[in-house]
Amino acid sequence: MLTLRPRLTEVLGVDPLSEAGIRRWAGEVFAVYRDGLVGDT
Repeated sequence: MLTLRPRLTEVLGVDPLSEAGIRRWAGEVFAVYRDGLVGDT
């Protein structure tokens, strides 16, 4: 994450390790832990 931080900030428009970035990703990370990456098949 730290290595990709500048590029992710550029692409996403928000620093992924800032408060706003963490808020933005928290739901998605939780969904991956809860449901996995396979989704509905």
